[in-house]
Amino acid sequence: KIAIGPSIGGCCYDVDCKRIKMFKKKLGSFLEYEKKDNKYFLDLENTAFNIFIYLGILEKNLEISTICTKCDMKRFFSYRGIVNVITNPININFFYRFKMAIFPSSS
Repeated sequence: KIAIGPSIGGCCYDVDCKRIKMFKKKLGSFLEYEKKDNKYFLDLENTAFNIFIYLGILEKNLEISTICTKCDMKRFFSYRGIVNVITNPININFFYRFKMAIFPSSS
């Protein structure tokens, strides 16, 4: 069995056209994405699923999580989610103070 754990979902993993072209060049028809309002949303779970099926892994031997880590940041870490939190002007000071409390010698 192969399990694909929680990760950023196709609902939240938006990239630009340049990144989509790079993925298309590397992954071809395996790539799953959706275009909405000039943004491209990558579906990494289903892209991986397509690759595993191509490699001969039976569907019954694949388990894919449908949990998006950015949507469920109470239970999971999401780099893209935390970047949005950190870059929010209200939160920048909090994260600076948090960093200074843990690493007081850094500037």
